[in-house]
Amino acid sequence: MAPLPISEHASPCKNHTASIEVLRQEAKDSMGEVEELIPERIRQMKRILANDKELVLHPPSFDEFYLRCIRAKKYDLERAARLYQKYCRLRMDGASDFIMKLKPSSLLHVINSKYCSTLKTRDSLGRQIIFMRMEKWSDKNVTLDDVLLTLFLMMDEMTVSSDTQLFGFVVIMDFRTLSVWHAAQVRPARLQILIKILQDSYPAKFTEFHIINNPQIFGALFSVAAFFMKEKMRRRIHFHGTNLTSLQNMLKLEVDQLPLFLGGPLSDEEYDDPSLAQRVVKKDAYYDEQLKFGYVRKK
Repeated sequence: MAPLPISEHASPCKNHTASIEVLRQEAKDSMGEVEELIPERIRQMKRILANDKELVLHPPSFDEFYLRCIRAKKYDLERAARLYQKYCRLRMDGASDFIMKLKPSSLLHVINSKYCSTLKTRDSLGRQIIFMRMEKWSDKNVTLDDVLLTLFLMMDEMTVSSDTQLFGFVVIMDFRTLSVWHAAQVRPARLQILIKILQDSYPAKFTEFHIINNPQIFGALFSVAAFFMKEKMRRRIHFHGTNLTSLQNMLKLEVDQLPLFLGGPLSDEEYDDPSLAQRVVKKDAYYDEQLKFGYVRKK
């Protein structure tokens, strides 16, 4: 039988004790979500945001994004509103040249390189697995901004799924082939933007970060990134080096569900969900429209 779409699928994994339907209900119960009240909660959040006279609210066609913020903050509407404001303020707080480049069609070559990809199946806790693979960044015409923008676009598309909103992400970063050339691309200001998005300014739950095959040069880069991290984020980062058994023991997945580069049997074609990239490259108009709202610079 063909696998269900990732938004609806949870494989029988290590420590798997509940169906995806049970996990969904538990997640909704824990945050106090009542299906019938979602439209009213979105309206309440908009009323809070209406007090910010500098903010141009996104129209009803973006209500799904308001719900992402609400779920990310477990229905604390004041905190959800602040998260929305932080997201909208990214383009005003030193990241405008970065955020304004959100154009999937211009990043097609990076998207197709599979630097950022995702597992077709979720782990036993319902979480979506993101892979970042340094070996896929081999084209020296590709800049750090290209890579980070692609990561953001792929991540943004993944969070369209209600299951990803409910259960969150596990991020696995493979730094095999990290070189001096890659390191030279990294500027502290860009690292700060990335960390700010991940820990403060984006409506998603990042529950674990796993780093593998990290060479010595990685230590210098991480020390810069760690300067911008809160303790909560630091605690979620796990270093495994070349010890794939250590990684496998922490993941809520069976080994036979993992790709080859993590010690499993699956080829790139077998593990990766190609529909993700296919959806992303069609969203130029969505990002053009999104950037018309929020904190808009006066001309």
